[in-house]
Amino acid sequence: MKVIAKYKRVEITFNQELVSVSFSSVKDALVFTDWYKHVCKIRERACTDKSYPEELYNYLKNKGIINKDLFESRQRMLRKAHLLDALTPGWL
Repeated sequence: MKVIAKYKRVEITFNQELVSVSFSSVKDALVFTDWYKHVCKIRERACTDKSYPEELYNYLKNKGIINKDLFESRQRMLRKAHLLDALTPGWL
């Protein structure tokens, strides 16, 4: 298995089959590559399952590790929605 970061894309080779994951920035691609290398040491599934890169991508995106701008804007929107929900009807 090989994990190669190429600009905004990460290519992972599983037994002659190539899985490619694209990112919005080079930094996100490098962070994903680093995480994937660490995960491969502790999870056998990361080395054999072709769907694992997508799951890791979704996990890192939901935790705000990659696509940080999207994550932070979503958190701001959720905070605003919570504040609007907390207002009493008399204020609206």
